Amino acid sequence: MKLQITSLIFLFFLGIAFGEQHCIDDSFGSSIIVKNDYSGVEYYKVSSAVSSGAVLSLSESLGDGFFLMPGEQKLISYNISLPFKGNYSSSFKIIDSKGKTETKSFNYEVADCHNVDIKIISENDNYCLRQNMPYKVIVNNNGKYKENLFLMINNDPFSVSLLPGTFKEYDMEFYSVSLENNQVIVSIKNGNLSKTVTESFNLRNCDTTAVILEDVKSCPGQTITSSIILKNLGFSQDAYQIINSSSNIIIEPQIFVLESNEEKIIEFDLMPSCGEIGLRSGEINIISHNSGLIKSKINYEALNCFEFEIIEANNFMDYCENDNKNITISIKNKGLLADSYTGLLIYGNQKMNLNFYLEPKEIMVFNISEYFNYSGDAKAELIIKSNNYCEKTKTLSETFNVNPFDKCYSGKLEVQEYFNGYSRVKVTNIGLRQNEYFLTVFNNSQISNMSFSLNSTQSKEYQLNNLNEIMNDYGISVFSVNILGKGVDLTKQTRYSNSITGMIILSVKEYYSYAGLVILIILISLFVKNNVLKLKGSNNKL
Repeated sequence: MKLQITSLIFLFFLGIAFGEQHCIDDSFGSSIIVKNDYSGVEYYKVSSAVSSGAVLSLSESLGDGFFLMPGEQKLISYNISLPFKGNYSSSFKIIDSKGKTETKSFNYEVADCHNVDIKIISENDNYCLRQNMPYKVIVNNNGKYKENLFLMINNDPFSVSLLPGTFKEYDMEFYSVSLENNQVIVSIKNGNLSKTVTESFNLRNCDTTAVILEDVKSCPGQTITSSIILKNLGFSQDAYQIINSSSNIIIEPQIFVLESNEEKIIEFDLMPSCGEIGLRSGEINIISHNSGLIKSKINYEALNCFEFEIIEANNFMDYCENDNKNITISIKNKGLLADSYTGLLIYGNQKMNLNFYLEPKEIMVFNISEYFNYSGDAKAELIIKSNNYCEKTKTLSETFNVNPFDKCYSGKLEVQEYFNGYSRVKVTNIGLRQNEYFLTVFNNSQISNMSFSLNSTQSKEYQLNNLNEIMNDYGISVFSVNILGKGVDLTKQTRYSNSITGMIILSVKEYYSYAGLVILIILISLFVKNNVLKLKGSNNKL
C-alpha cells in the first residue's frame, strides 16, 4: 500500500485572514494542523520563520519533532505581533520521515491606523489688522480607532473625542496687531499620534497709518514742532479723535472724518525731558471709530546739549602742617550749546564763588591756594550748576588728612657708649618727608660739624676717634653731640653749615628732641691718664 503525506492544512483563528492590512501594534493568533494520511506511523519536524521587526511565538515547544499515528493530526497554535509600520512575512516548513517537505509563506502589510486630518478654512481672501475675522477648523478621524485628542488652536486648548469616520468643526476668529503675525497653528496630540498644521492668511492694514514727516531732534527743555500724516486705508469712511498720550508730546485734541484713502497732516510739539539723551520714543493716541485705539509711535533723538565735565588731577595724599599748597580744577562744556554756570569751590578754609560762561568744548580753569597752619581732616569740594532749563548740578568732594608738622619733620640721634678710644653716632629721619640735618660735636666750642640730607626712614652713621688724645692735648673731659634740623628745634627752622671737619656714630641710647635733641657724652671717668685725644676727619670719621 502506497504511503503519502497530506497537504498541510492551515486554520485561522480570531477571524483574521493572512494578506490583509493590519495596524501598528496588532497581535493575533492562528494555527496549523499536521495530519498523517499515511498507513503507518510517521515522524514530523516543524520549523517557523518571521521577518525582522515582527514576533512569532508558538504555544508549545515542538522540540526535535513528533510522531503521528495513521489518520492522527496535530494542532500547532502560534501568535504574531506586528509592532511597526511596514511589510512583513512569516513561513512554516514541515518535513516528514519519508523526506517529503512542504513550505507555506504569508505576507502582512502593517499601516498606521491612527489617522486624523486637520483642515483650516478661511472665509475671506483678505484679513485686516485689529479686526476679528472668522475662520473654521475641522478635525476628522480617518483612522480605525476611537481617538481622544488634545487640540490646540493658536494657544487656545480644547479636548475632543472622535469615533472612526467622524469629525468636529470649530468656528474661530482671527485677530492680529502686526502684519508678521498672520498664521493660525493647529495641533493635535494623544498617546498614538501628533500632528501640526499651519495656515497663513493674507493680512493687511485695512484702517489707518500715521507716518512722521521728518526726523525729530531736540535738546532737553527745548520745544520743536513736527507732524505726522494720518491716512485711512480702510474700505469706508472713518471718524478719528486725537488724544495726547505722552508727557513730552503736546498735540491739540481734535475730531475729524477721513474718507477711504484720504489723509491729513497733524502737527505736534515735542520737548525731551531733562536727563533724556539719545534715541527715545513717545506716543500719540488715535481713536478710530472703525478700528478702535491706534497708538502712533513717535521716535525722536534727545540731543546732548548741556553736558559738562569736572576735571581734576590733584593728589591729596601728601599734606603737612605749614604747607602752602595749590590745587587746579577745570570745567569743560561737553554739550552742543553754550551755557553759563554758577558754583562754589571750597579748599581747606578758602572759599571761591564761581560765575562763568563756556562755549561748546571750552574749558575754564580755577586755581586756589591754602596755607595749612593746622593739622587734621581737611576738605576740597566743588559744586557746579548749569543755568539752562534742566539746571544740571555736579559735585566733586575730596576729604584728606593734614599731618602734624612733627610727624612730617623729625629726627632721632643715637650715641654709643665710649669704648676703646672711640664712639659712634647714628642719625635717623623718623619724619614722613625728606629733611636736612646739621650735626655738631662740641665742648665749650664747636670741635666738628656735618650737614646732610636724609629721606624718610633713611639713616647715616659717623665715628668719633682718638678721644683720649684730644682730652690730653686740650684738657677736654666732656664732649657733647647735637643735631639740628626742620622739626628738631624750638623755632621749627633749619640750621645749615658748610664746614665739614669730622663726624661721629651710633649708640644704644635714643633721644627724640623736637626742641634740639642734645645728647651729652660724659667721658671723664672712661679715659685713661696719659692717653692722647685727637680728632681726625676723613670720610664719615671725626
